[in-house]
Amino acid sequence: MLKGILKDGMALVMIQIAGYFLPLISLPYLTRILGKEEFGRYSIIFACVTIIGVFSDFGYVTNGTKRVAIHINDKRYLSNLVKSATALRIVLCIFAFLLFLILSQRITGKIDLTSWSAIILAILGNAIVTPWLFQGMNKISHYSIFVFLVRILSVLLVFVSVKSPYDLRWAIWLNFLPQIMSMIYLFWFLKQNEIEWGISNNIQAIKFEFLDGLHYFAPNMYSILFTNLGVVALGVFQSSAIAGAYSANERLVKAVASLSGAINQAVYPMAAREMHRSKSEGIKFILKISLYVIPIFAIFTLILMLFGGNLIEIIFGEEYLETSSVMRYLPLYIVLACVNTFIGVIYMTTSGKHKEYGAAFFWGTLIAVLIYCLAPRYIGYHAPAVGLVVGELVILLVIMGFIWRRDV
Repeated sequence: MLKGILKDGMALVMIQIAGYFLPLISLPYLTRILGKEEFGRYSIIFACVTIIGVFSDFGYVTNGTKRVAIHINDKRYLSNLVKSATALRIVLCIFAFLLFLILSQRITGKIDLTSWSAIILAILGNAIVTPWLFQGMNKISHYSIFVFLVRILSVLLVFVSVKSPYDLRWAIWLNFLPQIMSMIYLFWFLKQNEIEWGISNNIQAIKFEFLDGLHYFAPNMYSILFTNLGVVALGVFQSSAIAGAYSANERLVKAVASLSGAINQAVYPMAAREMHRSKSEGIKFILKISLYVIPIFAIFTLILMLFGGNLIEIIFGEEYLETSSVMRYLPLYIVLACVNTFIGVIYMTTSGKHKEYGAAFFWGTLIAVLIYCLAPRYIGYHAPAVGLVVGELVILLVIMGFIWRRDV
């Protein structure tokens, strides 16, 4: 079992490296070529598309993974699940995109046609591609290699294509290239595993997916608002330039924190099966893995708190040092997120306590969003950093309150 976790864990770490660490190679180049203003727009668009992607995912990253893991050998069930999920996610994607369309002028200013084409294809890719299917079937490794290679290509092309602030559209296209190309991999995977793809027209099946996924969707939606709305709000209430300067710090911290998400995705299917057999065995399994992982993230947190400012200067340049004071406390988000991953995402949802977990995430997100929207006029670029750390702490405290009262 541990061998399987290590295999899937490494595969998912590759995806996180592709999503966060490989872009760090081109990020210093982009920050210098685009400048704070255009890099701020780039970061805000990325955050908005990420929010839309999670909205259209509708919690399948946890709910879908769990269901696939339990019905792993039932191809008919998996085919029907993929069809119903795709139909629901496309509908949700359309609603979310229309909202972004309305708000885009206020948030990012005018967006050219080339950038729009990349944004639309990336959103469609997020709605169609089903990484939760790969995870639940314990076949994530090939997908991770594919995404990794496409990301390497996109990073290399950044240095060739982006030569001035006017090349923002190519930076956007190349950033979303893995999401767009992942649609090709999905259709290949489904054919290889004899799983049918389609868009269900069964209203009852789609309604079931919607109602079944609501409790899983809420924490995931809270999570993405929690982790991405700060930069968007900073752009709205301050400026794109300030958002760009701050987002360099956040990108570095999130690159490290994203690895806990990879561990969650690797551990979750096995934790779900263990919890399905026996709650005591499930808890023992989760505790065993967490005792290996959490101390590692605590060390990363300490290193970034001590040397984060130096790293910002080395990676992004002196221009971004004006906001690097957030690195004195922003890295606390890393270890808090890791702890919450184990006791919240993995333990509470696999043990059937997703409502309680949703409540905890609701309060954490509410506090964070209030800080994002109300605090910029008082504390400027510190608002999203304070919101991240305080929000994550609130989630942990609410979860511990449930545990203390023996509600979970």
